[in-house]
Amino acid sequence: TNYIILNSLTDTYGLEWNKTADSYTRLNDAEGKTRSYFDNVYPWAGIRRCILNDSGQIVAYYGESGFVENGSTGQVMVRIPKFYYRAESFTNGYRWYVSPKPQGGFRVHPAFIRNGVEKDCIYMSAYEGCIYDKSASAYITNDAQVADFTAGTGDKLSSIAGAKPCSGLTQNLTLPNARILAHNRGTGWELQDFLTVSAIQLLYLIEYANFNSQTQIGRGVVDKASGSGNESVNTGATSSLGNASGKASGTDGLVSVSYRGIENFWGNIWKWVDGLNIQADNKPWVADHSFASDTFTSPYTYLNGTLATTNGYAKDILFNSSIDCGFLPTVVGGSENNYLCDYYWQSTGNRVALLGGHWNDGSDAGALYWYLKYASSNRTIGARLLYVP
Repeated sequence: TNYIILNSLTDTYGLEWNKTADSYTRLNDAEGKTRSYFDNVYPWAGIRRCILNDSGQIVAYYGESGFVENGSTGQVMVRIPKFYYRAESFTNGYRWYVSPKPQGGFRVHPAFIRNGVEKDCIYMSAYEGCIYDKSASAYITNDAQVADFTAGTGDKLSSIAGAKPCSGLTQNLTLPNARILAHNRGTGWELQDFLTVSAIQLLYLIEYANFNSQTQIGRGVVDKASGSGNESVNTGATSSLGNASGKASGTDGLVSVSYRGIENFWGNIWKWVDGLNIQADNKPWVADHSFASDTFTSPYTYLNGTLATTNGYAKDILFNSSIDCGFLPTVVGGSENNYLCDYYWQSTGNRVALLGGHWNDGSDAGALYWYLKYASSNRTIGARLLYVP
């Protein structure tokens, strides 16, 4: 194992986004650095693919002999180590800082605090979810629409290579039902949630110093024809990338992308995001545990703001004392190459959240592409696992 020595002194990596000029400035230890610098500093250097069994024990890390991605020994997950952050706004924009250790004015990122308990790490699925058919004792790798959504005894959401992501083509893969599939794997298993997504977005942004994930890493699977079924590509195309970011070989826009081991964080198929409920109209509520849809009471807390009330490319974000580490749009009017570079959809009424886009979303898609418009299942919607120790 290669251990990376933490820098002495400050260990803080920052980025300023001037939203007026739409410009980026690297700050503190990141000043003057390029993206490759982050491969050797924490928390980025500690983000690793691993096999996790249902009890939450690591079977093997990527590169070790026990690392197999077919689900026979566990789920393919990405371990994200706890980090500290600081965020501040100024007249023309925002500054964000990340550190692997406590610093004055910093606090633990909320993704690592669950029901008041601090966690050393969290695990995001390496791959988009397919379903383990409990009655057949086999993974469904072709998205057969046969899911059993019975709580406790039904099928399980999974993260393996070589499977077509599950969808709501004809089965009722609603967010609550997807949540059941995650919970059926055992204690600690959830759907990807808002706080984890926010942590990944923040780490991406400071590393790349650019909101445009599609130009920085790859478009993702976003340029296919709409088709009539689940047109997503199978998981595992980025297996050989391991813990690195990049895209599979082939035509950009038709091949999978990976951010530090998390394949298709955007593109290929929409994924439900739990822990974020939108109250009529456009009012966001967030929880870190006990997720439930259409809930606007504890443990959900109101983020004290209203999101953009029209669709469009995001131009500014909700930033206040209730939320300083997320990227929910409050203003539209950007473009695919300016400001947040990703599209935003909304609607009236109570809504749930989708992230990332699907195979036919083109330049709308990306790491910050929010769809806060749906309330049910669809052929373009899947799910992905999260494990909270």
